[in-house]
Amino acid sequence: MTPFQTYCKEQIEGLLGRYGVVPAFERLPGDPGRTGSLPDRSGHYRAEIRHSGSTIEVYLYLEEAGFKTDRNWYVFERHRYGDAAGLVSALTRELETQLGS
Repeated sequence: MTPFQTYCKEQIEGLLGRYGVVPAFERLPGDPGRTGSLPDRSGHYRAEIRHSGSTIEVYLYLEEAGFKTDRNWYVFERHRYGDAAGLVSALTRELETQLGS
C-alpha cells in the first residue's frame, strides 16, 4: 500500500470501528495488459462494508479514493482537495453520513 492508501485505510478503520464494523481490504487484480505478461502495478484495494442492511464498497486507489452505495458513487479525486488529509477528511465525513442514514 502507498502511504496515502495506508493513511486512508487507517482513517476508515477508525470511523468504522465506532460502528462495530471491521473492513477487510483486499487487493484488486489489475489489468495485465494486452499481452498478459506485464506485472500488476495498479495497486487498488477494495473493502465491502455491511451495515444496517446495506452494502458500501470502498475503493482505495494510488492517490484517490471513493465508495459506492446501492444508489450512488462518491469519488474523491486528489485535484479537488489541497492534500491527502483534506481528501480523506471529506471521504470519511461522507461515509459517516451514509452509515448514519
